Amino acid sequence: SFSECIEYLNHFIKNIQIYTETFVLKNNATNKNSSFGFNKNHPEKINHFEYSLSLIATIMQETNGILEELGDSYYTSYKAPTISQTKIIDFILKAQEKEKYILILDKNDFNKYRKDCSFINNQENLAHKIAIGEFRIFIVVYKDMKCLENINNITKIYGYNSKSYKIKDQIWDEQYLGGVCKISQALYFNGKAKIGII
Repeated sequence: SFSECIEYLNHFIKNIQIYTETFVLKNNATNKNSSFGFNKNHPEKINHFEYSLSLIATIMQETNGILEELGDSYYTSYKAPTISQTKIIDFILKAQEKEKYILILDKNDFNKYRKDCSFINNQENLAHKIAIGEFRIFIVVYKDMKCLENINNITKIYGYNSKSYKIKDQIWDEQYLGGVCKISQALYFNGKAKIGII
């Protein structure tokens, strides 16, 4: 139903906010060396939804093309490819024209991933592994559900020195994979894992 759809999207937006507050704003020192320019300058001013849309645009490798059409230029301003809330619909329509979509991961996805090391360690499923390793709750796919992030473009998207690039060569065992999935489940889906910083 329509109300269920709205509730699902509201839950996704809330999870995006949790992600940004937990992994971006609280990790200021780390993010000052981020590829996103606005992290370097004013991480405390990041809008969680704009940050996530910019990340999605980066994964889609559409930062310059989409943003130029929307009136912003990443290369001339040397700021992050921020897609403002006022341009969300334009961004989604431009991505849809190119048959690129956001696939929201839910509790069932994380339950499935938790014990499937062969799936996660398979290079063909790199987008899923990066999403799990980055504690993201989405991947970006083409219309045929093929992931945009893959072994051939990971360097172009994230760079050689990024955590995402380093994840590609890691072999995760069931204990590590289960732990990472439990953290996401605790953050986003009221899971039982306790999260603390030592």
